[in-house]
Amino acid sequence: MLQLDPFGARVRWSYGGRPGQPLDSDVLGSAQELPNGDVLVAESTRGRALEVTRDGEIVWLYDNPEVTGPDGAYVAAIFEITRLPLSTPLPWVQPP
Repeated sequence: MLQLDPFGARVRWSYGGRPGQPLDSDVLGSAQELPNGDVLVAESTRGRALEVTRDGEIVWLYDNPEVTGPDGAYVAAIFEITRLPLSTPLPWVQPP
């Protein structure tokens, strides 16, 4: 992932994953800069969602456990992820 400065023609920030867990998605994916400076990432083709700090520390990681195909060769993609404010009404979510 690259964040570019379009006016200065330079890389502002990059994140390529951790050793043994590179960040890689051939198609799709999304990134959202959060108010605290972290970045929310959907790595679509691997079915991963994560929040990463500007220092490259993973705050949290979700690996989609849903697989299909021969020998579970295909993971269910996560096309996009968006952080919603806590005040967002979610009538379909029931409290425990």
